[in-house]
Amino acid sequence: MKNIGFIFLSFGLLFVFNHLAYSQVIVDCTPDTTIVDTANPGQVEPDTFPAAHLNEYYTQTVTIIPPAEYEDLPIIYSIIIDSVVNMPQGLNWGKNVEEFLVTDPDSHYCVEIYGIPEETGSFQLILYITPYVDVGYGPYPHDQQVDDTSIMIVVDDEGSIKSLNHNFEVVQAYPNPFKYQTSINFETGSKGIATLRVYNILGKLLYKEEKMAYPGNNRFDFTGNSLNAGTYIFSLELHGKKETVRLMKSR
Repeated sequence: MKNIGFIFLSFGLLFVFNHLAYSQVIVDCTPDTTIVDTANPGQVEPDTFPAAHLNEYYTQTVTIIPPAEYEDLPIIYSIIIDSVVNMPQGLNWGKNVEEFLVTDPDSHYCVEIYGIPEETGSFQLILYITPYVDVGYGPYPHDQQVDDTSIMIVVDDEGSIKSLNHNFEVVQAYPNPFKYQTSINFETGSKGIATLRVYNILGKLLYKEEKMAYPGNNRFDFTGNSLNAGTYIFSLELHGKKETVRLMKSR
């Protein structure tokens, strides 16, 4: 459990970090409304994330209660999260609304971390935030601040294809990019139920199919006629192992 603390940044540092930031989108995440702002001002939960696995789809919701006041700042009307930096390559972020209003009782908002991590290691996330303060004639943007919650994402390689034994290996999705249909080919050394799931880049499940897989070569034939052109993610699960791959739909 962490409270939100702000540290003033010089213009030079802001310029550097803003160029390192990943762009954000509005996502359909759900904040945990049971969280209480016990460490006033402001709260971020959780401060410890489950480990992410290399080349496997990852998603984590972060609940945020914006602070009403902090040190010498005027009364805070709202905050806007401008950027989240130092994320593993392949991960991105989004928020459920553009502006987090300060209310009484507390309002709960969320940020979603999602994507397929492409590098291993420990990554301490840093949030850059613009507070809007009440100066007597309506909300006014204050100097950009940095959040010191020390949120950490650890990416390991336990879920990567390197750890998969001879019983399950994805060969390819072909064609990829595809226009009408693609075949997802995989090999297994023993019989079992294989599950195919297809997600959009925000982690929403769009398609699910199960079939019996037999020793040797197997495949799913996926028809994405209803999908718009763009990037999608498919995961194939068998024998308790899972492999995740990007899938491109062309026009």
